[in-house]
Amino acid sequence: MWNTDGLVTEYSVVHELGHVLDLRSNLTLRNYVGSIELFLADCQTPNTRVMGVGFGTGWNRGQRGWGTASQNPSPPPVQRLSQFQQNPEDSPVEAAADMFLNWVYRRTSDAAPTGIPIPFDPLNNDNPAPSLACSYPNTGSWVGFANIINDGTIDTSNAKTGNVRYWWMEGTLDRVFRDLSWK
Repeated sequence: MWNTDGLVTEYSVVHELGHVLDLRSNLTLRNYVGSIELFLADCQTPNTRVMGVGFGTGWNRGQRGWGTASQNPSPPPVQRLSQFQQNPEDSPVEAAADMFLNWVYRRTSDAAPTGIPIPFDPLNNDNPAPSLACSYPNTGSWVGFANIINDGTIDTSNAKTGNVRYWWMEGTLDRVFRDLSWK
C-alpha cells in the first residue's frame, strides 16, 4: 500500500499530472508503458529490466533507474517511495506517472541532453535508441534517474540506466502527441 503520510510535495503533484496526461491521452501513455512488446534493459546488466515484460514473466518495474533501491534485498523485492518514484506499485499505470515525473525534472534540469540521433518510437521494436542511450554522457547534477543503493549513496558504477528511461519517455511522449494531433 502506498502511504505518503499526508504529505503533498512538488514531486507528488507532478506525478499526479502524469496521471492527468495519461487520462487525457485516452490511456495511450500507460498502454505504451505496459506494452507486451516492451523490455527496457539495464545498461549494466542487459538481461535485467528497467521495466517491461521479462523472459517468461509478465510486466514489472526493475530495481534500477527509479531513484531508489530495493528496501529488502531478499525476494520479494520491495520498492521504496522516493522523490522520483512517488508510487512504487508494480503497474504500468503508476510507472507511467513516475516516468512522466522523471521526464519533467530531467527536461527542466541543468544540461538536459538534446539531439538523440535516432528518435525512439514505441511502436518500432527494432529501434536501437534505448540501448544507444547507455553510451550518452551523464547530464548535469540532477540525480532523479540515478540509481541509489541501499545505503543512500549514488551507484556510480552505471548511472546510464536512467538515460534509457529518459530517451524512451522522450520518444514516447513525442509519439503520444503525434497520435493525438496535439501541438
